[in-house]
Amino acid sequence: MEKMDVQIEPWLRQAFDLYRRHFLLLLLAHLAAAAISVFTLGLLAGPMAAGAAFVVLALLDGREPAPQAGDVFRGFEWFLPAFLYTLVVGAAGAVAARLLRPLGFLAAAPAIFIQTATVFSIYLIVERGMDFWSAIQGSFEIVKTNFWPMLLLVFIASFIAGLGAFACGVGIVLTLPMYTCVTAIAWRSVSGRAAANEDERIPLGPPRY
Repeated sequence: MEKMDVQIEPWLRQAFDLYRRHFLLLLLAHLAAAAISVFTLGLLAGPMAAGAAFVVLALLDGREPAPQAGDVFRGFEWFLPAFLYTLVVGAAGAVAARLLRPLGFLAAAPAIFIQTATVFSIYLIVERGMDFWSAIQGSFEIVKTNFWPMLLLVFIASFIAGLGAFACGVGIVLTLPMYTCVTAIAWRSVSGRAAANEDERIPLGPPRY
């Protein structure tokens, strides 16, 4: 496998431009996703993340007709693998953090490691129809070729996305879309797929699950 070329500054710049040009749509889509995730105590976080990924990739590819905020609910087409993905990854992070709790702030390290290793999993589920475990393995296979720069990118994207939490937590819906934009651009850059090729874009067929 070729080594992944992580381009932190260009990807962040492209993500901000995508976020700026489609601010309202991204805000509404992520607001709906966040509200449903919180209302269901995280049970639907996976499908909502899949829906957000669908919307951002459609914008990034310039697909026609243009996506709408309501397309975030298309994440339910990948309900089972997306649900199991967030369940397994979330549980692994929680267990690791609990075991390392005596180490103080270092207890957060496993979460960012796991988040980095699985950063492309949701895109593998949405675009390639993988089951949750294959998507987790597939993401790790991509990321491990240049893990540390990718970890830095994920950390920066997560930091930006979390900035809104300082505004009594409400402002996070303003910054959360940046994380999806950054990871979507990274995925499109490393997936080896031509966004301009209509046949290679997000499948529009019937739900697989």
